Amino acid sequence: MGNPFSVGEIAPGETVLDVGSGSGFDCSIAAKMVGPTGKVIGVDMTDTMLKKSRKTADNMGLTQLEFKKGFAE
Repeated sequence: MGNPFSVGEIAPGETVLDVGSGSGFDCSIAAKMVGPTGKVIGVDMTDTMLKKSRKTADNMGLTQLEFKKGFAE
């Protein structure tokens, strides 16, 4: 696993897509970087990870973060 934030900067107000978001850890970090005017969309194929990531986002109050079920294909 690499550092997804080494590819480039994430600025406030941007939209970020994380394909294969898993438990949403990286999405949570990105959500704080884009701030309340940005958006982060996490995509994962497993219901277990989606449930966990949505719960984390709710607990952290990250309204700019959403998770969708999907495949990387």
